[in-house]
Amino acid sequence: MEGNIPILICLIVILLPALKAAYNSLRIKEFDYVLNEVTGSFSLIVSIFIIFNFFKPLNNWINTFVSSLNLSHIIEYLLKMGLLIGSFLVINSILYNLFRIINRFLIWKQIEFLEDKGVFRFIISTFLGAIKGFLTLILIFIAVIFINKSGVIDKQINIFNNIKVYNILEQNVDTQKISEIKSGLIKDSNIPTIVYYNGVTLSQGVKSDSAINEKALEITRNAKTDLEKARIIYAWIGSNITYDDKKAEEVMNGDKNVKSGAIVAFNTRTGICFDYACLYVAMARAVDLPVRLITGTAFNGKEYISHAWNQVYIKSLGKWINVDPTFYKAGDYFNNSNFNEDHKEESIAGQWN
Repeated sequence: MEGNIPILICLIVILLPALKAAYNSLRIKEFDYVLNEVTGSFSLIVSIFIIFNFFKPLNNWINTFVSSLNLSHIIEYLLKMGLLIGSFLVINSILYNLFRIINRFLIWKQIEFLEDKGVFRFIISTFLGAIKGFLTLILIFIAVIFINKSGVIDKQINIFNNIKVYNILEQNVDTQKISEIKSGLIKDSNIPTIVYYNGVTLSQGVKSDSAINEKALEITRNAKTDLEKARIIYAWIGSNITYDDKKAEEVMNGDKNVKSGAIVAFNTRTGICFDYACLYVAMARAVDLPVRLITGTAFNGKEYISHAWNQVYIKSLGKWINVDPTFYKAGDYFNNSNFNEDHKEESIAGQWN
C-alpha cells in the first residue's frame, strides 16, 4: 500500500485540474481560460529554469549594485531579495505574455472552431486540465529536489524516488548550482551576526567595486586554470599590500574607528590580516573562484595571535586549499603542505561559491 501512495498523489495532482477543467467546460462553455492556466504553469517552470541557470551572474550583478549603495546590512539583504524576486516576476510575466501570443496565433487558431462543439470542448478542456496538473506536479518535484539537494532540512524527502519523471529531473539538476543559490540566498542572511576587529561586518569587509573586479580580471587574463588564478591573486595581494603595524596595534587596543575591508586595502595598499583576506575574497569572486574566509590563530614568530586567511576551491583537485596572502612575504603560504604547522583554523567565517 505504501508503494502506491506516491502514484496516488501524482494522480490526484493531475486529475484534480482535469476534472475542474471538464466541469468548467460544461458550465462556461469555453476552454480559453484553461489554455491560459496551462500557459501560466509552463511559463513558471521556464522562469525557474532560467533563474536556476543564470542565478550566479544575476546575483553577482545585484550584489555589486546593492553594495555600491552603502546601505545597512538588513536593508541591503532585503533589497537583494526584492531584486531577485522582482527579476523572477519580470521574466515570468514576459514569458507568460509571449506564450499567450504564441497560443493565440498558433494553437488557438487550430482549436477555436471546436469551442462550440460540446463533446470536443469537454475532451480538449479535460486534456488541457491534465496538462496543467502535470506541470503542477513538475513544480512540486522541482521544489522537493531543491530541498533535498540544498540540505535546508536534515531529512531527505524520498516519497517520489520511484517516479520515473522525478528521477529524470533529479539527474539533470546540477547540485553545484543549487549550492550557489543556497549560498546566495541563505548564507548572506547570516553574515550580520559575525563582527570582526573594529566592528566591521563580514559583508561590509568583502564588498568589492569595479576597480577591484577589473584588476582581478586583468591579472588573471592569461591564466589557464583555476589554480593559476588563485595563485596569481595570492601573489598580487601579497606583493602589493603592505602590512599596517600601526593599524594592527590600534585594532588590538580596541579602536573602533579604523577603516577595514577589501576596498580600503585596495585603495590604500595597506591593511591587516582581515583586510588581506577580504581583498582575496573580493578578487576571487570577481574571477568566479569559490572562496572562504577563515578565522583562527597563526604563529607570528613569538606567539599565536588572532588571524584571518583564505581557502579557495580548486575543482581539478577536488578540494579546498589554504591561502594566506598576509604571510606572502614570509614564505610560501599557497597550498603549502606545512600550512597547518603555524595556522590553527577555528571557523569558516564565510563562503562564496
